[in-house]
Amino acid sequence: MARVKDLFKGHPDLILRFNNFLPKGYEINLTQANEAPPNRSITFEEALRFVAKVKKRFQNNKHDYQSFLDILKRYKEEHTSINNVYDEVATLFIDHSDLLDEFTAA
Repeated sequence: MARVKDLFKGHPDLILRFNNFLPKGYEINLTQANEAPPNRSITFEEALRFVAKVKKRFQNNKHDYQSFLDILKRYKEEHTSINNVYDEVATLFIDHSDLLDEFTAA
């Protein structure tokens, strides 16, 4: 697992896809792979612009957009860890690496 984490470092989409080949219970989560986003405060305006970008990207897939909003809501209301948020968003954005990159840069 350590070799795979090192090989795919910086590519969370590859780590998530690689998990499809691992037995149940042996999946690599992004927190283990040191892919958690850095701590940086963003402005309210930056957050709104990003949410608008996600909404536009998923305009034909309202379910995924609503899932994204639900993840953010759970983070705010239930105080779930940022690592859990990142793992869920990375799964949701698996085919949208540009959005994931922007999300992790925040």
